[in-house]
Amino acid sequence: MADAIFTGPDYIIRPIPGKGYGIVAARKIKTGERIFSEAPLLKLPRNVGSKEGLKVKIKAKLNSYPRIYRDAYRDLWNSYRGDSPEVGIALTNAYPLGPNASTTGIFLHAARLNHSCHPNAQDTWNEARLELTLHACCDIEEGEEITITLLSTRGCRKARQRVLKLNCGFTCLCCLCSLPPTKSKLSDERLEEIQRLNNQIKSPMVHLLEPLTTLHNVERNLRLMIKEGIADVSISRAYSDAFQVAISHGDQARAKIFADRALDSRIIVEGDDSEMVEKLRRLSLHPYTHPSHKITSKWKTSIEDAPIGFPDADLELWLWRQDQPRELQFADLRCTTNFPCFNDLPGEFDTSTDFFEAIDTFSCKPKKFWAFLGDILSVNDSDPTRLQLTAQDKNWKSITILLRTSEFGETFDRSTVKQGSSIVILFPVKDETVGKELGIVVDRLSDVKILPLQLDELLELSDKVRYYTSLVDKKRRCHGCRKESECRKMCKKCFFFQYCNEVRYTVYEKIGIEIC
Repeated sequence: MADAIFTGPDYIIRPIPGKGYGIVAARKIKTGERIFSEAPLLKLPRNVGSKEGLKVKIKAKLNSYPRIYRDAYRDLWNSYRGDSPEVGIALTNAYPLGPNASTTGIFLHAARLNHSCHPNAQDTWNEARLELTLHACCDIEEGEEITITLLSTRGCRKARQRVLKLNCGFTCLCCLCSLPPTKSKLSDERLEEIQRLNNQIKSPMVHLLEPLTTLHNVERNLRLMIKEGIADVSISRAYSDAFQVAISHGDQARAKIFADRALDSRIIVEGDDSEMVEKLRRLSLHPYTHPSHKITSKWKTSIEDAPIGFPDADLELWLWRQDQPRELQFADLRCTTNFPCFNDLPGEFDTSTDFFEAIDTFSCKPKKFWAFLGDILSVNDSDPTRLQLTAQDKNWKSITILLRTSEFGETFDRSTVKQGSSIVILFPVKDETVGKELGIVVDRLSDVKILPLQLDELLELSDKVRYYTSLVDKKRRCHGCRKESECRKMCKKCFFFQYCNEVRYTVYEKIGIEIC
């Protein structure tokens, strides 16, 4: 290719429309393949100090190289036009040589890698080789651009665009940022939940104080990442988080499996010679050598206690300490035990044993599920950081609800909160809202749901659903004939109601009318 500045058997460096130069696959590259490894042209301190001193140091090092290398350096992108070219190029393309390293490197080829919020390759500093390595996270087709991510955290499209514009000076048009609105919204919701779960998992001491919740959060996080198509080092890190939970409580059987999975996924994105791979290999063989082993003996097992011959589904349930799935019945929204009215809610500092159980001397956690249901009577949206609602509970008591929407993230749509809808709040407590009036305050988007029904309609729907879906001697009522039957099939329109064979044949197969 005439305009390429490098052509090799695995990749080509050539102009990419709208991006300057980029790296493109010269052949199909399979998942886990090492695309290249590269030693730094220059090594520089991470903390710059004097820019004039840095300029002198860079010039001296460049002068020790043949002219072709000096020209290649000066041809790299420079986002700092106000500085000298030598310093601006260094600041733009500096790559840290390890997570906590005091040194950065400039790489002539790796500097040509462009960003994507959905990258297909993973870049890693390999301390053993003293080189930067690049591995394919997924299959990369011939002619496809090879990309990495410049983001340290995940987030919705708007948040990503803001960070990239501020720190890197460009507007991202990658495949993820270019999704149509509906798909982009679904992706944003998944990515925001991934970030929220990551924050909870990484909270200090949470793996010791709430091991089961943390383990389930890791499993949920992995499922979300896989659904989002994430295949980078985040997968290995998630399994390492699960390992940390298991080994801290003496569970070697599960810890070994988590270490094995962390190792396998790390080899894909870093190769079999990275420092972290060697560490995981040792933990896979001897999980008890981890410093956190058996801080408590709550889940004590040996490696030999891992089940053998389990079907995959049963093994996953055992591994993540999840109950066997059972056929659930829909909740009764009229039940005051799980759906209490406002007067029956606990106070903000109430440690009622009906609602909470102690974790230690200073803290407690919910011991059951409960939620508040209310009709939205009015909405005050004059404050852009919050919404103040007046709602009516099942006993017709009017209360104030404060939604601190500034904490809800980018995906929350304030316009959905309106008169005539219902509000559902998880784990609510009585709290001071405005003017020291008792009400409910909500700080997290995950704790609130707005439904486009009035409360009476919602309760009537609950009655109807329970009538037709409750199990009676392992049978449910047909929504068409109201008879109890074992031979039934789920409605394809609502996925609530079920129909016996006779009704399905008469209404759908014979007449051709959709049923619900």
